[in-house]
Amino acid sequence: LKSQESRTKVAEDEQGMLGIQGITVTSDVASAYGLQVGAYVEEIVEGSGAAQSDLQTGDIITGINGQTVTGMEDLSSQLAYYAAGTEVTLTVQHPVDGGGYEEREIKVTLSDRSVFGNSSGSSGRQQQESQNWSSGEDEDEEYGNFFGFPFGSFGF
Repeated sequence: LKSQESRTKVAEDEQGMLGIQGITVTSDVASAYGLQVGAYVEEIVEGSGAAQSDLQTGDIITGINGQTVTGMEDLSSQLAYYAAGTEVTLTVQHPVDGGGYEEREIKVTLSDRSVFGNSSGSSGRQQQESQNWSSGEDEDEEYGNFFGFPFGSFGF
C-alpha cells in the first residue's frame, strides 16, 4: 500500500473517456475459451483517443497504468481518476494469427465528452457500454457468433 500513490476522482464533467464499447470477459468464459479476464473491445468510437491509438477491436484490456482491469465496470471506475487529455497506458491482450494473444502496452490520450456528441445521461458512460460474458444456459442464444476474431468466431 505504501508504494501506491493516492488518487482523487476527477469531477464527472472533466473525466476522460477512452472511446470504446466493450464487454466484460468473466473468469468462466476466459478459462473456457482461452481468453484473459478483462474488457473486450467491441467497438472504437471514431475521433476518440482510442481511435487515434494502436488499440483495436478484439483487444482485451487487462490493465490501466499498472492497475488490473477485470471488466468494463472496473475500467470505467478506474477512468474516474483521469481527466480528459491525460495519457494513460493500457495493458492489452492482442489476438495473434494462429490463435492466442500477446500482451501489448498501448498509450491512449483520453478524450473529453465532446467527442461523443451531446448525449444525455447521468455519467456519459453509455459511450463505454458494458455487457458481461458469463457461463449461463442461454449464453449461446444471447451471444451466438457475436465476435469475428481474426482467427475465427467463438459461438457461445
